[in-house]
Amino acid sequence: MSGRNLDVFPAKAFEDKTITCIDLSNNHIKEIPANIGELAKLKYLHLENNDITQLHNGILKVQFLECLYLKGNPMKSLPKFIKENAHFDISTDSEYYHYYPDIEVNGCNQFLQKEIGREVDGIIENNTSFISCTEVPNVTDQEITYPRHSERRGKTINTCVLFVDIRDSVQKNNDHRVLTLSRMYSSFIYGVLRIAKEYKGHVRNIIGDRVMVVFDEKDSCDMAVKCAGSILYFCRKKMGKTIPNDSFNCGVGIHYGSMNVIKVGLTDRSDEHDDYQNLVWIGEPANLASRLTDMAGKYNIPSIAISNDVYKRLSDNPLKRNFEMVDKKKFKDIDFIVYGCNLLIK
Repeated sequence: MSGRNLDVFPAKAFEDKTITCIDLSNNHIKEIPANIGELAKLKYLHLENNDITQLHNGILKVQFLECLYLKGNPMKSLPKFIKENAHFDISTDSEYYHYYPDIEVNGCNQFLQKEIGREVDGIIENNTSFISCTEVPNVTDQEITYPRHSERRGKTINTCVLFVDIRDSVQKNNDHRVLTLSRMYSSFIYGVLRIAKEYKGHVRNIIGDRVMVVFDEKDSCDMAVKCAGSILYFCRKKMGKTIPNDSFNCGVGIHYGSMNVIKVGLTDRSDEHDDYQNLVWIGEPANLASRLTDMAGKYNIPSIAISNDVYKRLSDNPLKRNFEMVDKKKFKDIDFIVYGCNLLIK
């Protein structure tokens, strides 16, 4: 039925419910009918060079569809719900979505998944209660528990979260020798941790070149910003020496708010038991501080980026006056005002 000057999906296509391939290319069809799922055996649907602008849920109901061809249609992009639920390939002018099916294979340990399932059921069936605190907890805090078969306890704290990482670290890994990179990472992490400790910050995560620092509730915003300024000074004045003939910069993001803290992990009696337990920080401060860090020091954005919640809580007015509002358009998915500056604290 290609090139038949059709304006609608023809009813004739539904006469044979066992059909496996339909070619309706080079027509003027505007949409796929909602009842397309009635063609249970359909594998290939050719709709190239039509007038389709969007897809609906109906196409997801075709049980055995393997590929939907949509090139030459005025469709701008595939809807998110289609990508999340489609069990078939889709080709358009702008993209090719490939479906990777789940492949289930029997493992050698037949009891592992059952054991994990029972433990997860125990976690689901029991709640977690939270108690307020003003000082940053650590993984050895006895008031935070993670039993799977009884009520768990966590903590809540109003705090500043600071993230810092190296700019262009991927490129640096390509450009420099292992010995140079070892000096760079060792120096950077040492300096950040030493400065964080000086400004009463608590390091709670180190992932490669990214460090997470959390501050006690009292004066948390002032201490976090001063810590950021000291880190930036250290990076500008010293870190360049670790990578000759290259520049060095870092990005710092800071956000303030309420954080819920829980302990996660596995009881392990081997030498690696410390690596099987950690704290998880649930809440906006960590997530949004991380996003600010991703942009800080890039795209003409200052190397220190703070949220409005941090800015308005700064009690050190001379410090506060250094910050200027950053163009909000540069921060996607962030609905608050962002301030920034290149603060250097000796």
